[in-house]
Amino acid sequence: MRTVEFSQRAVSLPPSALTRFFEASWAEHPAGRTSAIRLAGAKAIAVLHRGRLDVSNVDIGGCRVVISLPGTE
Repeated sequence: MRTVEFSQRAVSLPPSALTRFFEASWAEHPAGRTSAIRLAGAKAIAVLHRGRLDVSNVDIGGCRVVISLPGTE
């Protein structure tokens, strides 16, 4: 697996937002409607390539998005 992680320390998300983070239909997405659609597309691409795309809060505040895709060897 190849993994890339993006994180920020400014905003932690409530559990309800973490659960819906990759839903294209979530009109009240914290990053906006357009980003909700883009994130849903990114999740679909990761799954289609047998990978993962996850979001979680970090202990020191903020949240992280991690994408993992199978490597080619």
